[in-house]
Amino acid sequence: METNLLKSALELKAHGYSIIAVDDHKRSIGEWRQFTTEIATKSVLESLFNNPRVNGIAVICGAVSGNLEVIDVDVKNDTTGRLFQDFVAAIQKRDPKLSDNFVIAQTRSGGFHLLYRCASIGRNEILARRPTTDAERVVNPKEKAKVLVETRGNGGYAVIAPTQGYWFLQKDLLTIPTITTSQRSIILDTARAFNQYQPVILTPGSQPRPRPPGLSPLDDYNQRGDIIGLLVKHGWSVVDHKNNRTLLKRPGETDKYRSGDYNHELGLFSVFTTSTEFEPGRGYRPYAVYAMLECGGDFKEAVRQLARQGFGQPQPIKQSHQPRRLPGH
Repeated sequence: METNLLKSALELKAHGYSIIAVDDHKRSIGEWRQFTTEIATKSVLESLFNNPRVNGIAVICGAVSGNLEVIDVDVKNDTTGRLFQDFVAAIQKRDPKLSDNFVIAQTRSGGFHLLYRCASIGRNEILARRPTTDAERVVNPKEKAKVLVETRGNGGYAVIAPTQGYWFLQKDLLTIPTITTSQRSIILDTARAFNQYQPVILTPGSQPRPRPPGLSPLDDYNQRGDIIGLLVKHGWSVVDHKNNRTLLKRPGETDKYRSGDYNHELGLFSVFTTSTEFEPGRGYRPYAVYAMLECGGDFKEAVRQLARQGFGQPQPIKQSHQPRRLPGH
């Protein structure tokens, strides 16, 4: 199997693609970020695909692979049974020949990838979601939405054939087309039309300003709070520690190795999933995580609770500058 994967990797490399090896959970074999800006050498690929954990091959999207972009249609989250067919039909309605011009592949979960190159592409972006059902919220009460359609662009990768369970239905990466920016807009706009969910983004806008010179309970929690313990308390699990980061997996059932991480150097928690109350790709300070998990996003309540727990420095009592009156005056 590894020999076949390596052969494909070398062939795709020769056609200008940045390739990595992945395991059975679609995790890269070794660090992969460097290959978003450079294509692995033959010797590096041979080493990667010689790893006993190798179970598949993935292509790095973005500029390094000639501005490759992938539209991921996740039909396992579709309740209609017609998401992919309706999506393609909607594209054809706007441009009858456009759907003939990109690569179509099927994924292990039964979903579909649309692949193309374009002079202008973006980073990974969620295009369409739906609200979770009552049954899904019983399993994971904090999961608000399921992703239906998203992109893989700069900073992302996609598993491809000949990985087991993946195959090309129309064209392949050796015959991939380059579409125009207007055609790309049609694809993205069409995908966004399938969105059924608009999240309520909670921000620390109600957070009171720190009152100098005393340290506010929120700022004090940023410095002394146990954010990892807080996340574990709410069902998150620690899966690894790497480069000043604690890697975590969200509550509930998921086949993903990790769902987010806490960067100890920056003091920021971020998630890569849409299945929690946190917004993907956004950094949260520890006090914001506390407010979200313990107070439903109410930052004023977070101040009160943290103050009762001993966080924050009390305001110094203001000294009166009125002159003292001497006895008899």
